[in-house]
Amino acid sequence: MDNREKVYKIIFISAFAFICILAALLVPKILENQKQHQQLSQSTPAPTQTSDIIAEVTANVSEPTKTPTAFVQTALIIDGERVGVLASREAAESCVEEIIAYYEAMIEEDSFESMETSIVNEISFEDAPDAKGIVTADALALLLTSSDSPVKIKVRSLLANTVLEAVRCTYEIIKDKYLVEGTRVVEVVGKDGQKRTTTNYTYENGKKSGAGEVLEETVFEAVNGVMRVGTMEKDMESVPSRNEGKEGKDKGNSSFSSPVSGSVINNYGQLNGVLNLGLDYSASEGSKVLASCDGTVVSVLERGGYELTVEIAHENGFLTRYALLGSVAVKVGDAVKQGDVIGTVGRGKSSDKPSLHFELRIDGEAYNPRYYLDS
Repeated sequence: MDNREKVYKIIFISAFAFICILAALLVPKILENQKQHQQLSQSTPAPTQTSDIIAEVTANVSEPTKTPTAFVQTALIIDGERVGVLASREAAESCVEEIIAYYEAMIEEDSFESMETSIVNEISFEDAPDAKGIVTADALALLLTSSDSPVKIKVRSLLANTVLEAVRCTYEIIKDKYLVEGTRVVEVVGKDGQKRTTTNYTYENGKKSGAGEVLEETVFEAVNGVMRVGTMEKDMESVPSRNEGKEGKDKGNSSFSSPVSGSVINNYGQLNGVLNLGLDYSASEGSKVLASCDGTVVSVLERGGYELTVEIAHENGFLTRYALLGSVAVKVGDAVKQGDVIGTVGRGKSSDKPSLHFELRIDGEAYNPRYYLDS
């Protein structure tokens, strides 16, 4: 081995020895640091989120304790006199309510619509925190409602009962000599009214006081009517009267003739319980119907029980009506002369035989044509 190799060997051995010495010195220190770090990790909690911290803090804070309601002993004062001390104002008010309910239960009334109850005495409440001898609401109510109570409680109940009643209208009866006996014609239709009757009862301590007060109030007034009653006697076996019904104003220069060649089978007046407002003629079906007077045709139409009808207006407010026609020969606006053909006799739907119904009206009101026909 040359000198160079010896030098390398010495350097290698020296370096290895140095490393071993250094390792011997450092390893214990590193192990000690690791142990300390482990102990620190175990004693220190891991970092948490902000929400977790808030939740933990909130959980550890207890809810605020609600302050209980302070009940103050309360004295019940009746007409200036202290009659008892109760545990609270609520208990004192409950005592008053029990007294009212006790006397209401004693009322014997079959039916009523409303009831108002109150204590007539002067009632008040007063704080009495230092008072002794507290009683319950039930016990004090029982004491004050007993018959031998030193304090006289007066409980008044007002009961009301309302009834709606019809007020019947009346009819003024006018006797009419131009109407056949038994005929009734309503000129003004009556209308019933209504009234409200309220009966008030007073009870004191559950017992009725007096007979009750009755108040009447008109809801709406009754409207009285007017009725015309016929007084004319009629012989059922005689020819129908020519004078039934009142006579209207004078016809002046107008002349009226029978509208058809035929006999009168029903006169103006009472007919089977109904007021016949004209004359009914018996005539053969299809026979001519003539204008009774000069005038102007103002209506040609079907109208209810009159069926096919023609109306002719004349002077001075007169008008003639021809009903139950079979056909019409004129139109509205035609000027006609007395005797002109205006149509033919028909057969009414409710009649077995052909006939003509003829009316004479003055200013809209029907009159007996007998007063105005020339023949």
